[in-house]
Amino acid sequence: MLAVGGWGVWVLSEGPFGALVKILAGLFRYPHPVGEHRGHDTVSAAEEKTEKQKELGATQKKSQQRIQERENERQDLRQAVESLKRSAQAAVEDSERIFTELIRSIERRRSEVKQLIRDQEKAERVKRTLTILTRKK
Repeated sequence: MLAVGGWGVWVLSEGPFGALVKILAGLFRYPHPVGEHRGHDTVSAAEEKTEKQKELGATQKKSQQRIQERENERQDLRQAVESLKRSAQAAVEDSERIFTELIRSIERRRSEVKQLIRDQEKAERVKRTLTILTRKK
């Protein structure tokens, strides 16, 4: 139902098309003469502002939650990277320690073998000398 007033046209939200009328009224807002809202639903600018602020607040809250979730994920990733770096560093240090021990062990063994060879050579020289001396007698 359309009504014409001194301030312009406004839409009454009564009857079978009330919901449609309310939607259309939201799209086309015309000024109403003061006091002529009897019998139909109206939304004041303050109520509309409050509703929009609630929607904005909810949107901001969701955005903040998403930002916080992303920040938490970033922090988790940073911690994982640091943990991997520490593990890698520990593995490198262990490898260096093991190889150093292995090299020392090989060098000890080499010295022992060299000494064995010297001892054998010395023993052979002594044996030859004894053989030569026993022949001379």
